[in-house]
Amino acid sequence: MKRAADQVEGVEVVDLADYFCRSQLCPAVIGNVLVFRDNHLTNTFAKSLAPVLARRLEL
Repeated sequence: MKRAADQVEGVEVVDLADYFCRSQLCPAVIGNVLVFRDNHLTNTFAKSLAPVLARRLEL
């Protein structure tokens, strides 16, 4: 994704993996919230990342 984004002006990649993967381990549950379902982030966990994403995007 990073390489593809680098080819498009005005596009940045915001990597939030450090919020759900630690030391090459990505737990299925963090703080009583299911993180993954069918190899995708759950809506609940994704919503919990909204404040972090807002800070990274400087909103």
